[in-house]
Amino acid sequence: MAAPKFTPFAEVYSHPHGGVHKAIAGIVPYKSGLTPLRFLFPTEGTAADIRHVQRLADYQILHLKGFTADQLCILETLAITHEASPSENITLNCVPIHPIFDKPRWLVPLPKHLAQYPLGLDRPGYWSVENDLVWNALKPALQLASQALDNIHTWLWFEALLDPRCYDQIPASELPAGHKTAYFERFKLRSPHLTAPSRGYILQKMTILSQGIQFNIASGVEDGRTEHTWGATDGLTDERQVWQHTICNISYQLLEPLIPPMNGKITPAERAMCQFQIAMTILHEFTHGLWDQLLPHEHKFVQHQMEPYFEDEPMSELGVSMENAVFGGTDTRFTKPTGKGPRGLPPAGIFCSDAFCWPMRRSANMDQPYLVENYNSWWEIKYFPIPITYFINLHNPFFWRAYVKAKGSEALHMGPKTFGSRYMFDQDEGGMERYGDLIYHPECNQEDVIISNSMTIEEQNAVVLENTRRRDAKRVANALVGNHEERQRSEKLVFGSEHHGLFNISDSDSDFDSNDDAAMSHAPSTYKYPRYDPGIGPFYDQVRELLIYHRQELALDSLYFDIAEHMLLEYIHRLDLDIKPEWWRGFLLACERRGKLFKIREVGAPPTSTTLMIKRYDIGWPTDRLPPRGLWETLQASHPDHTKGPYPLIEVFDYGTYKVMDDDKSMFGPPINRIDFDKSSFRFMTNRALKKYAPECGRLEEWEFDACIDFYELRDQKWLFGPPGIIRKSENGWDDSDAGSPVLLDVPSSSSSSEGEDDTWKGEEDDFRDGVEGKVHQGRVTTRADYVQVGSRQEAEYMEQITHPVTAYLDLPPDQRLRGG
Repeated sequence: MAAPKFTPFAEVYSHPHGGVHKAIAGIVPYKSGLTPLRFLFPTEGTAADIRHVQRLADYQILHLKGFTADQLCILETLAITHEASPSENITLNCVPIHPIFDKPRWLVPLPKHLAQYPLGLDRPGYWSVENDLVWNALKPALQLASQALDNIHTWLWFEALLDPRCYDQIPASELPAGHKTAYFERFKLRSPHLTAPSRGYILQKMTILSQGIQFNIASGVEDGRTEHTWGATDGLTDERQVWQHTICNISYQLLEPLIPPMNGKITPAERAMCQFQIAMTILHEFTHGLWDQLLPHEHKFVQHQMEPYFEDEPMSELGVSMENAVFGGTDTRFTKPTGKGPRGLPPAGIFCSDAFCWPMRRSANMDQPYLVENYNSWWEIKYFPIPITYFINLHNPFFWRAYVKAKGSEALHMGPKTFGSRYMFDQDEGGMERYGDLIYHPECNQEDVIISNSMTIEEQNAVVLENTRRRDAKRVANALVGNHEERQRSEKLVFGSEHHGLFNISDSDSDFDSNDDAAMSHAPSTYKYPRYDPGIGPFYDQVRELLIYHRQELALDSLYFDIAEHMLLEYIHRLDLDIKPEWWRGFLLACERRGKLFKIREVGAPPTSTTLMIKRYDIGWPTDRLPPRGLWETLQASHPDHTKGPYPLIEVFDYGTYKVMDDDKSMFGPPINRIDFDKSSFRFMTNRALKKYAPECGRLEEWEFDACIDFYELRDQKWLFGPPGIIRKSENGWDDSDAGSPVLLDVPSSSSSSEGEDDTWKGEEDDFRDGVEGKVHQGRVTTRADYVQVGSRQEAEYMEQITHPVTAYLDLPPDQRLRGG
């Protein structure tokens, strides 16, 4: 079978398919939809040719925020058409990575219910910084993020975030109905009457807070902790727990274009944009991490998982607020994935879009209200394509040394902006998109800055760079106007009038229904990329027999939920069973073809790597019931009246596990969210809960904890044994009545104990350390028990380390604090 033919653009950006892409379906060579088009005059082609070009232009307008690819090319914002100059080869290779972002911070010792992701597509290794391929792809973005962090004092936004004097409670009069009695905070730029904190103080405080923050590479399309999948996300921050630091997860799909096979196809401009997006995401999640560390120390009146609002912004999303302050808006890819399309493609180009508006509403915490009553821009969004030179300049040390210093807080704002598109939304129709138009930006008409003799050399060089930006903006703006006028002349000759004007949001797939396609070369059918299937060869029966033999150890009979393929493979590897990721993928696809053992659901789409979500399928497994483990019976035989303090063991277990779930419903409580969990960590948290609420019960030893799990597993209720080291929530026994009224011990609500009060609790953290694996990171042993120790030490030492004279201020209730504005 002949290999399919693709246009040069489709080789990089793939050939999308589906209903919204039917304008380019079946055209050979297969198209990406991003190739710039030139409008034809009647003398340059047949009516069919002209309508075909118009049809493709309509498609591009629909998918590129109101622009055609030709217009984006004229604005010098389309990466693949950018011609690099020798001066663009300057990089940040000589810039050290900030210690906050350096490799040890990415070596997170994962709990046993998480695992690293294989690279996939027959590529050896995992998405880990211990893989040189991954580290080398990540490193330039870390250098870029480090430059921003080294200049953090440039942005007063960060100063306000870190200075508790800049916070105030939002009055009830500004809150919408249903939230009047809730406590929310807002922070503002420092008022002039307050003493400015020094640069050293800002950096010192950020460094102290960052000690509790680590980074991890995870998936942007599925949650490795649950059976949940989502459309796509670039990053997600896990809040700190007693068993882990704050963890900023970065999507490996962002790194995908920077490693084989894609990295050999992209241009230097494309690479610079990919690195920018990774750096921006790291800074976004790091901002969430800073707040997660600040919250328990300085904002104890703020409810858990809530974030503050900044000035008049209508949403409480600190990462987006940071992007707006530092970069002048949020970034939107030209190739933003839709539906079930591939993830991990290069962006092709980047729009700077509004941070706070109706389409962005789901990026914030849905439990916090939108303060939109006086926010006039909520019902519109603007997109400005950003020139390639912006991303290139960010990788030039001179830009940071001179331009950032001279330009200040606006130095990193994406731009210059010339033409953009504006979409309006009807608030009376539930946010329905109504219309759009192309708009000018004032930056395309700025005059040159005059260079004076009083300027230093660096200041003069910064002005030269700024004037170059302004002249480029004028030049491309004039070119786009000329292109638009030529298009209008073409449309009048062909259609008798302007087909579109500048931009008409009513364009839809109905515009593509004409059958006048004589000029199109059609393939027999719409092309779809084949699924990655490395095959299993003659080893299918061997793998099947291994799984059946280890059926109880792997808890395969209770696999009632979707689990990611890499996670189940990790469970298999813990039994020292050597199954390579590519064999495992081939085996799972063979199961699907045969209709046995597992059902699968693919997340993502070729040609980039995908994830299979798998669930047990009854056909193909033995039907006999596995023998009981006998742990509960053994305990009953040897200790028929076994108690913990004055209470029966199972009631103490019920009470402790209930308090863990009640303290953090988002992680553990019914309805089921997390299903599998690290058993050592969960027992540790259960013992902490017992120590806090019922210290007279003592602590649950491992054999007692396991016996209680066995008690419920025998009844197929609440708790089951998962694979080695895992406790699993049963799908049964979590109905509302049971969840709302568990067995509760008759203990006073104020019952608690202090450290060292009871010898029963001595060595609890040592026992926790013994139950988890440690990793040696540059000669330092790091386990999840270390997180507990570091967390408590930070709590005790935090105020001593912060030298700025605001510590007494933090002890005051909110209504007695001196406010900064």
